[in-house]
Amino acid sequence: MDIARIFTTFAFVPQVIKIVKTKNTEAISLQTCLLQVIGVFLWTIHGIIQSDMAILGTNAITLCLTTTILVCKIGSIKREDAEQQVSNCLEEE
Repeated sequence: MDIARIFTTFAFVPQVIKIVKTKNTEAISLQTCLLQVIGVFLWTIHGIIQSDMAILGTNAITLCLTTTILVCKIGSIKREDAEQQVSNCLEEE
């Protein structure tokens, strides 16, 4: 595995660590994150079809990292919606 693949594969590690620690995904774009997950998923499938372990391995790792970010972002949106609904109910009383 060359150095460029190592850097691009693990580029999302600092972001995952920060999100897991802070539980803050406000600055993360849902659309960008979703497109990234789809793109990396397609590259992973390409690696499977081509039987190319370099493509498969690096993209499988990246897929895990970007999916973690996406799941955290969706969870954050759901929490914000729930908090807003509670806030709205309290205001109505």
